[in-house]
Amino acid sequence: MTSFTPVRSECPTEGEIGYRVVNLWAVASLVLGVLSVTAALHRCFIFIPLVGVVAGWKALRQLRRLGEAQTGVALAHIGIAASVFFGLGGTIFLYFVMNDVPYGYKGITFEDLQPNPGESVSRYALELQPTMRDDQRVFIRGFIYPGRQTQGIKDFFLVPTLGHCSFCFTQLRPTDFVRVRLVSDLTVDYKSTEIGVGGRLRVDQLSAQAPYALEADHVQ
Repeated sequence: MTSFTPVRSECPTEGEIGYRVVNLWAVASLVLGVLSVTAALHRCFIFIPLVGVVAGWKALRQLRRLGEAQTGVALAHIGIAASVFFGLGGTIFLYFVMNDVPYGYKGITFEDLQPNPGESVSRYALELQPTMRDDQRVFIRGFIYPGRQTQGIKDFFLVPTLGHCSFCFTQLRPTDFVRVRLVSDLTVDYKSTEIGVGGRLRVDQLSAQAPYALEADHVQ
């Protein structure tokens, strides 16, 4: 009498398939990859894609070590790719688009307005003021400091960052404020995104609150 030995199927049954946990670093990398789109808004957000890449790399290391105990390789790869794509894209956008200085203006930053130890104002800022011989105009980017008026604004303070980016500056100094007065019929509406203003810089060395003022004839 011939007996038959049951052949074990190579495909695991439903009961043999264990539940695999999704790697948290892979999920974090994916989330940070999506949030990396904010890198184009301000240089403060460039750290997001950097952390996204690190999280994805850490996830891949853990997944290689744990084998099939966890899943998330695809999530980690997508997170790393999105972080790199949006990080590089945001950096290029900020450098070539947001830093575009209009013709006839000299581009400056808030770093240029910070005094050296022992000085009340920046020596460089004093040299940027227009003179009888040189009607020099500067162009600077920043954020409108929130006030009561939101539309048709002609007089406002420009600052390097807003409260939502408090990790960039823990406290605003007097030299972090530029009082902007729009000339002619120019006005601006309040917005939370960065703007650029150009005009003639005035420096008041005796002012302890806001030593810098800008008679602006250009807004973008």
